[in-house]
Amino acid sequence: DVGPRVDALGRQADQESPPKVTGAAAVEIPEVKKNLISACERALKLAKSEAATSIDIEYKMGRTYYTYNHFDKAMPIFEKIVSHSPEHDVGCFAANLILDAHNTQKNYQDLQTAAKRFTQNSKLPCTDPDRARFREVEERAAFSFIKVNLEEAKRFEEAAAAYQRYVEDYSGSEWTDDAMYNGAINYELAALMDKAFETR
Repeated sequence: DVGPRVDALGRQADQESPPKVTGAAAVEIPEVKKNLISACERALKLAKSEAATSIDIEYKMGRTYYTYNHFDKAMPIFEKIVSHSPEHDVGCFAANLILDAHNTQKNYQDLQTAAKRFTQNSKLPCTDPDRARFREVEERAAFSFIKVNLEEAKRFEEAAAAYQRYVEDYSGSEWTDDAMYNGAINYELAALMDKAFETR
């Protein structure tokens, strides 16, 4: 059984090289963790007929890449789990790590899209609090995208219109009032005073 051997190596790797990573930039993966990844790759070749075991090993490998901010390698693994084996025990963990990676990289549009997709995926073994968090993440990401990608880029008219759509799409969000106010301000900054008064 390849699963226990990989688990044992994983525990050894954690003991010998506990992760200390901050920020979003990828950092060098310690040798002991590289050995773990190599062991996972070998184990996957041996576990082709054991679907559940393969998923556990893939998740462990993805989690290792994720820990050291190698999101380009971690994300495809997590997406594969969520897309093809969402009902597996690690499905919800993979979904959460996808959201965390998008958030760490400030990819707000991708974060919004993924959170909405996971909220609607009934096969994921997530709790009600998990799904409530997905919805909150979606709402916050949609607001942050407008703030960062439009308003802070001084695309004021686009930002104002986007804030208006936000109010319509997320009427019960905790950021709805801020979106309404920001919409009016951005119309003012775009010198569209009539629309600014209509928005208030």
